[in-house]
Amino acid sequence: MKVRELNSFKPKSKAYKKYDSGGLFLQVNPSGSRYWRMKYKFNGYESCYSIGQFPHISLNQARLVRDQQKILISQGVDPNAEKREKRNRIKQRKTFEDIGREWHSKQVDTWSKKHGIEVLHSLERDIFPFIGKKHTHRIDAPTLLKVLRKIEDRGALDIVTKVRQRCGKIFNYAIATGHCKDNPANYLMGVFKAVKKRHHHYLKKADLPEYFKRLETYKGDRTTVLGLKFTLLTLARTKETREATWEEIDFKNKQWTIPATRMKNGFEHLVPLSKQAIEILNELKEKHSDYDFIFASFHKPQKQPMSENAMLSALYKMGYRGKATVHGFRATASTILNELNFSSDWVEKQLSHVSNNNVRRAYNHAMYIPQRTKMMQFWADYLDGVK
Repeated sequence: MKVRELNSFKPKSKAYKKYDSGGLFLQVNPSGSRYWRMKYKFNGYESCYSIGQFPHISLNQARLVRDQQKILISQGVDPNAEKREKRNRIKQRKTFEDIGREWHSKQVDTWSKKHGIEVLHSLERDIFPFIGKKHTHRIDAPTLLKVLRKIEDRGALDIVTKVRQRCGKIFNYAIATGHCKDNPANYLMGVFKAVKKRHHHYLKKADLPEYFKRLETYKGDRTTVLGLKFTLLTLARTKETREATWEEIDFKNKQWTIPATRMKNGFEHLVPLSKQAIEILNELKEKHSDYDFIFASFHKPQKQPMSENAMLSALYKMGYRGKATVHGFRATASTILNELNFSSDWVEKQLSHVSNNNVRRAYNHAMYIPQRTKMMQFWADYLDGVK
């Protein structure tokens, strides 16, 4: 069959075939439509494989498809069975929203309840309405970028970075489960406006004597005062202190083990406790031993820890609004301990900052415990001296 002959095949009252070679033929229908087909034998039975319509598929393209199917036959694969299987695979492919919700359900138990809700809410608000119904393999980098630009355009630079990372994890999950082969989020690193780092206000070394004077004369709730002291002694985050439970404390070994589910980085964290920290816990045990939370709420001690803003509010009432935050205690301690020539590795581990190496950080939750134990006792004694 020659290319110039193809347009000369006119429709007749009945469909007829014009053969090329290797079983390839053009079927001309009474309606005038023309379709490429391929006759072949498989396991002794004759079958017909549909290639597509002419002129959308040219003669050369039809021959290429024919040759590809013959290779499959030589490998013991029935072309029609392969086509059906491919269609089934496409039907079984899940949408980005399907994959996203499945990924979230697998991860949510490793997060705090609040974080799990926030992650899903960000996807439901900023991603699913725009590309949620698309299959993952149909989403490329420009498509994802267009959606993420909507977040950037409203000035939510912190959020766009987090959502891009979450999309990247969903695509990685889709790759692992066989729903796509590429992660378009990987191509979007560094394409958004940089976020200006916001540094928490913190107490300098010279500020500490006055701070302790104000703290000792503060007339607020005793649990809040002890929470402020304990947080500065341990370098913990506000949330880690607030939600601490008695079962996390090992009084014998003077250690506090914060489970991975409560840690920002998702890894268990072991905190050495100074004598001063243990004294605070003993005082609280007299008040709150019947409750799960060490720093139990004043209003609902049986059910919840002290409020999220209790310690910060106390700081503000002491005159530190715009001058210091509870989270800033970590910067205070880090600055002073580094100035005192303690190893930065010990300090970073005490702050629960993790290595970029996933394997290393997964196995080193207890790293530098002997050194950190001595350092934290020194820190507690240092603060007593400042007072």
